[in-house]
Order: sequence, then structure tokens, then C-alpha cells
Amino acid sequence: MHLAQKVVSVGSVGIRCWIALMLGRDRADLLFLQVKEAVGAVLEPYAGTIEHANHRQRVADGQRLTQAIGNIFLGWNRFTGLDGIGSSPDDISGASSPPP
Repeated sequence: MHLAQKVVSVGSVGIRCWIALMLGRDRADLLFLQVKEAVGAVLEPYAGTIEHANHRQRVADGQRLTQAIGNIFLGWNRFTGLDGIGSSPDDISGASSPPP
């Protein structure tokens, strides 16, 4: 697995984000995943505490509710002490080559 830190969009400034390149059964079987930090909602001080056990679950459930077509790789976990969500990135396009 190879990781690279990603520059995020304006709505995610201050949130850590990585792109993971995973190799499958051979060098032509590539999988890119995005791993993004899940933090508290900006409205939380006004709307009260969350109903979910943690922020990563809240973000993943919210994405599932709002996506017209679901992301089969969407999930949540705790990564090195950070709440995070994982999904297939929606902005990876074009051809890619496996690392040397």
C-alpha cells in the first residue's frame, strides 16, 4: 500500500485527507481509496450532540443518505487515533500505472 497526502477542497480546509494506492492480485489490479478525517459538524454547538457513536459513523451515514448512487467502498474506522471515513475518490480519472 502507498499513501499520499491530498490537498482538499475549500469545504474541507483543515481536515486531513490521504489517497491510498493498493495493489491487488497483480500489478495491473489497482485500487485507489480516499481516507479522510471526520470531525464534528459546524452546527453541532447549535443543534446539540450527535445521535451516532462517533463522527466517522455520522459522516458515513450522512453520505449514504445523500448520495443518489451509493459508493460500495464507503466505510468508517479509526485510523491512528483519528476518526476517519474511507471511500473511492470521485476525482481520480485517467490512466494510472503501478509503482515501480
